[in-house]
Amino acid sequence: MSESEINAEIVKKYITDKASPDEMKVFFYLLKEGKLDGELRKHMDSEIKNGLMDIEKKEIKTVQKKYAWDWRIAASILLLIGAGFLTYLNPSWLPWRNSEINFSYIATGRSEIKKIILSDGSIVWLNASSKLRYPVQFEKAKRELFLEEGEAYFEIERDEKKPMVVFAAGTETKVLGTKFNIRSYNFLPSVQITVTNGKVSVSTKSINEQNTLHLLPNQRASFNRLDALTFQDSIHAENALGWKQGRMIFDNESLKDVVAELQQKYNTPIEFEKSGLQNIRLSAEFESKDSLPDVLEALSLANNLEYELENGKVLLKSVK
Repeated sequence: MSESEINAEIVKKYITDKASPDEMKVFFYLLKEGKLDGELRKHMDSEIKNGLMDIEKKEIKTVQKKYAWDWRIAASILLLIGAGFLTYLNPSWLPWRNSEINFSYIATGRSEIKKIILSDGSIVWLNASSKLRYPVQFEKAKRELFLEEGEAYFEIERDEKKPMVVFAAGTETKVLGTKFNIRSYNFLPSVQITVTNGKVSVSTKSINEQNTLHLLPNQRASFNRLDALTFQDSIHAENALGWKQGRMIFDNESLKDVVAELQQKYNTPIEFEKSGLQNIRLSAEFESKDSLPDVLEALSLANNLEYELENGKVLLKSVK
Protein backbone atom coordinates (compact mmCIF):
# COMPACT_ATOMS: atom_id res chain seq x y z
CA MET A 1 0.00 0.00 0.00
CA SER A 2 1.37 3.40 -0.99
CA GLU A 3 1.78 6.33 1.38
CA SER A 4 -1.08 8.20 -0.29
CA GLU A 5 -3.39 5.21 0.16
CA ILE A 6 -2.45 4.93 3.84
CA ASN A 7 -3.13 8.65 4.35
CA ALA A 8 -6.49 8.37 2.59
CA GLU A 9 -7.53 5.49 4.83
CA ILE A 10 -6.49 7.30 8.03
CA VAL A 11 -8.50 10.39 7.02
CA LYS A 12 -11.53 8.31 6.06
CA LYS A 13 -11.54 6.53 9.42
CA TYR A 14 -11.20 9.82 11.24
CA ILE A 15 -14.04 11.68 9.54
CA THR A 16 -16.39 8.68 9.84
CA ASP A 17 -15.59 8.36 13.56
CA LYS A 18 -14.21 4.84 13.10
CA ALA A 19 -10.62 5.56 14.07
CA SER A 20 -9.24 3.88 17.17
CA PRO A 21 -7.38 5.97 19.78
CA ASP A 22 -4.13 4.70 18.29
CA GLU A 23 -5.19 5.68 14.78
CA MET A 24 -6.12 9.10 16.13
CA LYS A 25 -2.51 9.57 17.22
CA VAL A 26 -1.35 8.70 13.72
CA PHE A 27 -3.90 11.12 12.24
CA PHE A 28 -2.73 14.06 14.31
CA TYR A 29 0.94 13.26 13.76
CA LEU A 30 0.45 13.19 9.99
CA LEU A 31 -1.65 16.34 10.20
CA LYS A 32 1.18 18.10 11.99
CA GLU A 33 3.60 16.98 9.29
CA GLY A 34 1.32 18.42 6.61
CA LYS A 35 0.86 15.06 4.91
CA LEU A 36 -2.95 15.06 5.09
CA ASP A 37 -3.64 18.45 3.53
CA GLY A 38 -4.77 17.10 0.18
CA GLU A 39 -6.91 14.33 1.63
CA LEU A 40 -8.69 16.59 4.10
CA ARG A 41 -9.44 19.15 1.42
CA LYS A 42 -11.18 16.44 -0.58
CA HIS A 43 -13.64 15.96 2.28
CA MET A 44 -14.45 19.60 2.87
CA ASP A 45 -18.02 20.61 2.07
CA SER A 46 -20.12 23.72 2.42
CA GLU A 47 -20.94 22.87 6.02
CA ILE A 48 -17.27 23.09 6.96
CA LYS A 49 -16.77 26.35 5.14
CA ASN A 50 -19.81 27.87 6.80
CA GLY A 51 -18.53 26.66 10.15
CA LEU A 52 -15.27 28.53 9.64
CA MET A 53 -17.15 31.83 9.63
CA ASP A 54 -18.25 31.14 13.19
CA ILE A 55 -14.87 30.00 14.48
CA GLU A 56 -14.24 33.28 16.35
CA LYS A 57 -17.67 33.19 17.96
CA LYS A 58 -17.53 29.71 19.40
CA GLU A 59 -15.27 28.14 21.97
CA ILE A 60 -13.50 25.14 20.53
CA LYS A 61 -13.72 22.25 22.94
CA THR A 62 -12.32 18.76 22.86
CA VAL A 63 -14.76 15.93 23.41
CA GLN A 64 -14.52 13.56 26.36
CA LYS A 65 -13.12 10.76 24.25
CA LYS A 66 -9.33 11.08 24.14
CA TYR A 67 -8.18 12.68 20.88
CA ALA A 68 -11.66 12.37 19.33
CA TRP A 69 -12.42 15.78 17.87
CA ASP A 70 -15.25 16.64 15.61
CA TRP A 71 -13.89 16.20 12.09
CA ARG A 72 -15.13 19.61 11.03
CA ILE A 73 -12.78 21.20 13.55
CA ALA A 74 -9.87 19.19 12.19
CA ALA A 75 -10.66 20.34 8.68
CA SER A 76 -10.95 23.91 9.93
CA ILE A 77 -7.49 23.64 11.47
CA LEU A 78 -6.14 22.52 8.13
CA LEU A 79 -7.52 25.63 6.45
CA LEU A 80 -6.03 27.82 9.14
CA ILE A 81 -2.66 26.15 8.75
CA GLY A 82 -2.84 26.62 4.99
CA ALA A 83 -3.60 30.31 5.51
CA GLY A 84 -0.71 30.73 7.95
CA PHE A 85 -2.88 31.28 11.04
CA LEU A 86 -1.71 28.41 13.24
CA THR A 87 -0.75 30.91 15.95
CA TYR A 88 -4.42 31.82 16.21
CA LEU A 89 -4.95 28.60 18.12
CA ASN A 90 -3.81 27.87 21.65
CA PRO A 91 -0.81 25.51 21.20
CA SER A 92 -1.78 23.49 24.29
CA TRP A 93 -5.03 22.60 22.51
CA LEU A 94 -3.22 20.59 19.84
CA PRO A 95 -3.34 16.88 20.78
CA TRP A 96 -0.07 16.03 19.09
CA ARG A 97 1.63 18.07 21.81
CA ASN A 98 0.86 15.11 24.09
CA SER A 99 2.78 12.65 21.94
CA GLU A 100 5.92 13.43 19.98
CA ILE A 101 6.71 9.81 19.12
CA ASN A 102 7.89 9.14 15.58
CA PHE A 103 6.10 6.16 14.09
CA SER A 104 6.82 3.91 11.14
CA TYR A 105 3.83 2.48 9.29
CA ILE A 106 4.29 -0.77 7.34
CA ALA A 107 1.68 -2.38 5.07
CA THR A 108 2.00 -5.59 3.04
CA GLY A 109 0.41 -6.57 -0.26
CA ARG A 110 -1.90 -9.49 -0.97
CA SER A 111 0.92 -12.03 -1.29
CA GLU A 112 3.71 -10.26 0.58
CA ILE A 113 5.44 -11.09 3.89
CA LYS A 114 7.81 -8.64 5.58
CA LYS A 115 10.36 -8.97 8.39
CA ILE A 116 10.68 -5.94 10.67
CA ILE A 117 13.46 -5.48 13.22
CA LEU A 118 12.50 -3.11 16.03
CA SER A 119 14.77 -0.73 17.92
CA ASP A 120 15.10 -3.14 20.88
CA GLY A 121 16.06 -6.07 18.67
CA SER A 122 12.59 -7.64 18.67
CA ILE A 123 11.40 -9.07 15.36
CA VAL A 124 7.97 -8.90 13.74
CA TRP A 125 6.95 -11.02 10.76
CA LEU A 126 4.06 -9.30 8.98
CA ASN A 127 1.75 -11.53 6.94
CA ALA A 128 0.04 -10.56 3.68
CA SER A 129 -2.60 -7.79 3.62
CA SER A 130 -1.50 -6.55 7.04
CA LYS A 131 -0.67 -3.19 8.62
CA LEU A 132 1.66 -2.50 11.54
CA ARG A 133 2.51 0.77 13.25
CA TYR A 134 5.50 0.95 15.57
CA PRO A 135 7.73 3.65 17.10
CA VAL A 136 11.05 4.27 15.43
CA GLN A 137 12.50 4.31 18.95
CA PHE A 138 10.67 2.91 21.98
CA GLU A 139 9.94 5.25 24.87
CA LYS A 140 11.97 4.93 28.07
CA ALA A 141 9.04 3.69 30.15
CA LYS A 142 7.15 1.45 27.74
CA ARG A 143 7.11 -0.55 24.52
CA GLU A 144 3.96 -0.49 22.38
CA LEU A 145 3.06 -1.88 18.96
CA PHE A 146 -0.14 -1.49 16.96
CA LEU A 147 -1.35 -4.20 14.61
CA GLU A 148 -3.90 -2.13 12.71
CA GLU A 149 -5.08 -5.11 10.67
CA GLY A 150 -3.96 -8.52 9.54
CA GLU A 151 -1.59 -11.07 11.02
CA ALA A 152 1.86 -10.95 12.55
CA TYR A 153 4.27 -13.18 14.42
CA PHE A 154 6.19 -11.48 17.23
CA GLU A 155 9.59 -12.49 18.60
CA ILE A 156 9.95 -10.13 21.55
CA GLU A 157 13.25 -9.44 23.29
CA ARG A 158 12.94 -9.82 27.05
CA ASP A 159 12.88 -6.68 29.21
CA GLU A 160 11.71 -7.19 32.80
CA LYS A 161 11.33 -3.46 33.40
CA LYS A 162 9.57 -2.61 30.16
CA PRO A 163 6.91 -5.10 28.97
CA MET A 164 5.81 -5.09 25.35
CA VAL A 165 2.13 -4.40 24.69
CA VAL A 166 0.59 -5.14 21.30
CA PHE A 167 -2.78 -3.55 20.52
CA ALA A 168 -5.04 -5.23 17.97
CA ALA A 169 -8.79 -4.71 17.44
CA GLY A 170 -9.91 -4.42 21.05
CA THR A 171 -7.22 -6.67 22.51
CA GLU A 172 -4.05 -5.90 24.46
CA THR A 173 -1.35 -8.55 24.48
CA LYS A 174 1.29 -7.96 27.15
CA VAL A 175 4.61 -9.83 27.38
CA LEU A 176 8.04 -9.50 28.95
CA GLY A 177 9.75 -11.51 26.24
CA THR A 178 8.20 -14.35 24.25
CA LYS A 179 6.96 -15.52 20.85
CA PHE A 180 3.34 -15.39 19.74
CA ASN A 181 1.07 -14.90 16.74
CA ILE A 182 -1.84 -12.47 16.39
CA ARG A 183 -4.44 -12.93 13.68
CA SER A 184 -6.70 -9.90 13.32
CA TYR A 185 -8.09 -9.63 9.79
CA ASN A 186 -11.15 -7.43 9.46
CA PHE A 187 -12.90 -10.02 7.30
CA LEU A 188 -12.79 -12.57 10.15
CA PRO A 189 -15.18 -12.35 13.12
CA SER A 190 -12.54 -12.93 15.80
CA VAL A 191 -9.04 -11.94 16.85
CA GLN A 192 -6.79 -14.88 17.75
CA ILE A 193 -3.63 -14.82 19.84
CA THR A 194 -1.54 -18.01 19.84
CA VAL A 195 1.56 -18.57 21.99
CA THR A 196 4.54 -20.58 20.77
CA ASN A 197 7.02 -19.74 23.54
CA GLY A 198 6.87 -18.12 26.98
CA LYS A 199 3.87 -16.57 28.73
CA VAL A 200 1.41 -14.02 27.39
CA SER A 201 -1.30 -11.92 29.06
CA VAL A 202 -4.28 -11.02 26.85
CA SER A 203 -6.81 -8.40 27.95
CA THR A 204 -10.08 -7.57 26.24
CA LYS A 205 -12.84 -5.16 27.14
CA SER A 206 -16.57 -5.83 26.95
CA ILE A 207 -19.27 -3.33 27.78
CA ASN A 208 -19.24 -3.99 31.52
CA GLU A 209 -15.88 -5.52 32.32
CA GLN A 210 -12.32 -6.23 31.32
CA ASN A 211 -11.24 -9.83 30.87
CA THR A 212 -7.67 -11.06 31.16
CA LEU A 213 -6.37 -14.46 30.08
CA HIS A 214 -2.90 -15.88 30.73
CA LEU A 215 -1.61 -18.09 27.94
CA LEU A 216 1.20 -20.64 27.79
CA PRO A 217 2.71 -22.35 24.73
CA ASN A 218 0.14 -24.12 22.51
CA GLN A 219 -2.71 -22.09 23.96
CA ARG A 220 -4.90 -19.65 22.06
CA ALA A 221 -7.23 -16.81 23.04
CA SER A 222 -10.06 -15.83 20.69
CA PHE A 223 -11.90 -12.52 20.97
CA ASN A 224 -15.17 -12.26 19.07
CA ARG A 225 -15.63 -8.78 17.61
CA LEU A 226 -19.41 -9.16 17.41
CA ASP A 227 -20.32 -10.12 20.98
CA ALA A 228 -17.05 -9.15 22.74
CA LEU A 229 -16.75 -12.63 24.24
CA THR A 230 -13.36 -14.23 24.83
CA PHE A 231 -12.50 -17.90 25.16
CA GLN A 232 -9.33 -19.93 25.51
CA ASP A 233 -8.40 -23.30 24.01
CA SER A 234 -5.40 -25.51 23.31
CA ILE A 235 -4.04 -26.02 19.80
CA HIS A 236 -0.87 -27.07 18.03
CA ALA A 237 0.74 -23.63 17.86
CA GLU A 238 2.80 -24.44 14.77
CA ASN A 239 -0.43 -24.64 12.77
CA ALA A 240 -0.96 -20.93 13.38
CA LEU A 241 2.42 -20.22 11.79
CA GLY A 242 1.90 -22.10 8.54
CA TRP A 243 1.78 -18.82 6.64
CA LYS A 244 5.46 -18.19 7.47
CA GLN A 245 6.37 -21.34 5.53
CA GLY A 246 4.02 -20.60 2.64
CA ARG A 247 1.19 -22.82 3.83
CA MET A 248 -2.49 -22.31 4.63
CA ILE A 249 -3.46 -24.43 7.63
CA PHE A 250 -7.04 -24.62 8.87
CA ASP A 251 -7.45 -26.30 12.26
CA ASN A 252 -11.09 -27.16 13.07
CA GLU A 253 -12.32 -23.90 11.55
CA SER A 254 -15.76 -23.11 10.18
CA LEU A 255 -16.21 -23.20 6.43
CA LYS A 256 -17.42 -19.62 6.71
CA ASP A 257 -14.03 -18.48 8.07
CA VAL A 258 -12.14 -20.62 5.56
CA VAL A 259 -14.09 -19.08 2.69
CA ALA A 260 -13.47 -15.57 4.06
CA GLU A 261 -9.73 -16.20 3.96
CA LEU A 262 -9.87 -17.71 0.47
CA GLN A 263 -11.83 -14.73 -0.83
CA GLN A 264 -9.16 -12.40 0.51
CA LYS A 265 -6.24 -14.42 -0.81
CA TYR A 266 -7.60 -15.09 -4.30
CA ASN A 267 -9.66 -11.91 -4.65
CA THR A 268 -12.66 -13.97 -5.75
CA PRO A 269 -16.25 -13.83 -4.38
CA ILE A 270 -17.40 -17.16 -2.90
CA GLU A 271 -21.05 -17.72 -2.00
CA PHE A 272 -23.02 -20.53 -0.33
CA GLU A 273 -26.08 -22.07 -1.93
CA LYS A 274 -27.44 -22.69 1.58
CA SER A 275 -26.41 -20.77 4.70
CA GLY A 276 -26.15 -23.97 6.75
CA LEU A 277 -23.00 -24.92 4.87
CA GLN A 278 -21.15 -22.11 6.60
CA ASN A 279 -21.23 -24.05 9.88
CA ILE A 280 -19.30 -27.06 8.57
CA ARG A 281 -16.07 -27.42 10.55
CA LEU A 282 -12.96 -28.72 8.89
CA SER A 283 -9.21 -29.13 9.09
CA ALA A 284 -7.09 -28.84 5.97
CA GLU A 285 -3.66 -27.80 4.73
CA PHE A 286 -2.68 -26.22 1.42
CA GLU A 287 0.35 -24.60 -0.14
CA SER A 288 0.01 -20.85 -0.61
CA LYS A 289 0.93 -21.34 -4.27
CA ASP A 290 -2.02 -23.71 -4.86
CA SER A 291 -4.62 -22.37 -7.28
CA LEU A 292 -8.15 -21.61 -6.13
CA PRO A 293 -9.69 -24.43 -8.23
CA ASP A 294 -7.26 -26.93 -6.65
CA VAL A 295 -8.19 -25.75 -3.15
CA LEU A 296 -11.91 -25.82 -3.89
CA GLU A 297 -11.64 -29.30 -5.39
CA ALA A 298 -9.93 -30.66 -2.27
CA LEU A 299 -12.41 -28.98 0.09
CA SER A 300 -15.34 -30.29 -1.92
CA LEU A 301 -14.12 -33.89 -1.97
CA ALA A 302 -13.44 -33.91 1.78
CA ASN A 303 -16.75 -32.32 2.80
CA ASN A 304 -19.27 -33.76 0.33
CA LEU A 305 -19.55 -30.48 -1.54
CA GLU A 306 -19.39 -29.30 -5.10
CA TYR A 307 -18.70 -25.92 -6.59
CA GLU A 308 -19.35 -23.84 -9.67
CA LEU A 309 -16.83 -21.29 -10.91
CA GLU A 310 -18.42 -18.94 -13.39
CA ASN A 311 -17.79 -15.32 -14.40
CA GLY A 312 -15.19 -14.90 -11.68
CA LYS A 313 -17.54 -16.07 -8.89
CA VAL A 314 -17.74 -19.31 -6.92
CA LEU A 315 -20.88 -21.03 -5.66
CA LEU A 316 -20.48 -23.77 -3.01
CA LYS A 317 -23.29 -26.29 -2.62
CA SER A 318 -24.03 -29.73 -1.23
CA VAL A 319 -23.70 -32.79 -3.44
CA LYS A 320 -27.20 -33.86 -4.48
